[in-house]
Amino acid sequence: MKFSLDLDLFFEKGTLFNFNIETTENDVINLCGEPDEIEDYGKKGKYFHYDNLRFLFSHSQLGGIDLFFFNSDFSFKKTVGEDVFIIDKNIELVTILLLLNNYNLKWNIPYEKSLQDYLLLETSSELKIYYYFYNCKIERISRSFN
Repeated sequence: MKFSLDLDLFFEKGTLFNFNIETTENDVINLCGEPDEIEDYGKKGKYFHYDNLRFLFSHSQLGGIDLFFFNSDFSFKKTVGEDVFIIDKNIELVTILLLLNNYNLKWNIPYEKSLQDYLLLETSSELKIYYYFYNCKIERISRSFN
């Protein structure tokens, strides 16, 4: 990745680089450089891909951020007191919950939004964590701005 991520801020406040709904495509390019890949769906939106990070744009404004773990070797180390958490695709669900508790984040599992193959955790920092049952792996952490 061409830039460093402050994942503490992402977990605690649900923001990355202080981006928000007013962030434009040019703002992202100015900070992160040219995307590795762009998926353009016309009026339906556009995705900018940077390694395991994806930005969704709708009408050139930031609509969401996804941090993918599933097909990546990306990992993030977080130390809280004497506890060390490694956030990667193999993190266990119980460890995710302990980590959220250590961030003092409220979380819930909305049954109606979870499906048969995954569990959705929603946090008070407006993150959505998708955990797949079939392989017991975290797929992504997302933040929507709409």
